[in-house]
Amino acid sequence: MKFSNNLILSSNSITARSRVHAENMDALSRGLNFWTDAPLPVDRFTLARHGKIDDAEVSKQLESFDIKPKNKKYFERSSILLFSVIKDYAPLLRNVAGDEIGLYCGVGPANARIGDFRDWAAGIDNADEFYPSVMASSVIKLLPNIVMSNLSINMGWRGENAIFSSCASAFFDALNSLLTAFEDGSSQAAAAASVSAPFEYFNMDSYSRFFGPGFFAPPLCEAASSMLLCTPDFYADRFAKDGLIPEGRILSVDSYKTPEGFFNRSDIQNSENMARGFLMSANYDFTDVISFKAAPSACGNFLTGGEPLNLMGLIYSLNSAGKSGCAVSANIDYFGNLHVIKAGGRASIKLP
Repeated sequence: MKFSNNLILSSNSITARSRVHAENMDALSRGLNFWTDAPLPVDRFTLARHGKIDDAEVSKQLESFDIKPKNKKYFERSSILLFSVIKDYAPLLRNVAGDEIGLYCGVGPANARIGDFRDWAAGIDNADEFYPSVMASSVIKLLPNIVMSNLSINMGWRGENAIFSSCASAFFDALNSLLTAFEDGSSQAAAAASVSAPFEYFNMDSYSRFFGPGFFAPPLCEAASSMLLCTPDFYADRFAKDGLIPEGRILSVDSYKTPEGFFNRSDIQNSENMARGFLMSANYDFTDVISFKAAPSACGNFLTGGEPLNLMGLIYSLNSAGKSGCAVSANIDYFGNLHVIKAGGRASIKLP
């Protein structure tokens, strides 16, 4: 589906590689991966009451937030990671009414092997909680809407919002909803974001009942979050006055159902060639496309190695080279759906 009236005002990311967005983009431009086949360092995780999993590497960010102390107690790891990438935009959007700013987030599955989690949970002494084969903090106390509440309340962004908790490329659904909202004229600005954290998934136990161990196989990714801040193009002048110069625009988003077994999730290195070949056979429009990249995860469910990090890396490369063509980011989910986002950099922007 083509979209024409949107602008990407800004992008931001934090990963295990770096908390500085420019450093993450530089790593992507040099072809560095954000995933690993090695076991995650599970010893750094601890278990708090009610099954809440704590990660010191993430939790220490909470103390730096300039929000009411009483609000901090409601934050869990996904909220902390997401708030970290959007908090600095509150003053930049101060002239926009809160009910005109939307939030759309994709939340990915746990980035850990089932065996890793079983061994970790079994080694906890004096535990008084019930541990299914795979458990996350959300199974007992956390609901997805708590993440949105933490962001909305502390940012003052009260416009349309939705959270997508799925193993089927959740960010793709989040971005599609944001762009559709712009088409309907319901927001002046909105953020499309994604987050994933090891050992955390909303209702992970329910997913583990239906998917085999291969669903949780490598590549594995550390905790990370990334975000695109967007606006309809006719609001560009308003944001330019506050120093937000558009980075690019989304041109189209499309989804294809591939034949069963077409993608081999164990053959990560070849997924990009397979994705491009399938799109060519489906007569995908590659006009003016000068960059193409498939997300590192062949099954598309590990968001730190997927979207929007993959997409923003392509846009970063276009802008760094000053090229006027467009780029295509592809992602394959667990069910074999191929999700494709086409975008252009600054040179593609033609304001009304």
